[in-house]
Amino acid sequence: MDSYFTWHINPGLFEIVVQMNPGYSSLDGEKFLDKVLAELSGRKLKQKDVNRAVNILETDFIKGFQTNNGCAHSLGLWEVLFGDYSKLTNVLEEYRNVTLEDVIRVFSEYFTPDKKTVVWLDIESDSS
Repeated sequence: MDSYFTWHINPGLFEIVVQMNPGYSSLDGEKFLDKVLAELSGRKLKQKDVNRAVNILETDFIKGFQTNNGCAHSLGLWEVLFGDYSKLTNVLEEYRNVTLEDVIRVFSEYFTPDKKTVVWLDIESDSS
């Protein structure tokens, strides 16, 4: 299982990809994902969980500037999406300002069964 959030002009798509091993169906994968999301919604998140997530985001953000291409990409992305490339100088501070309450509120608002779209890609085996 992997998850993705990519910056877009119109944000809002968070992707979760479940790839099944042979012998399991797409329905098995969807049920598994629903179970994991239900467990997360009922789980008592702790500040250390938020700190870990912030550390990962900070590391990824900083690593994005290791090459000229990465620098150009970040500058262009911030200019296009936010209208001002200099706003990227505040990103680390904004990450650090995310609270446990923010995470719980957003998870409760967006990760609900009525807000999901499911796409199955089933590959049929060639029996010839």
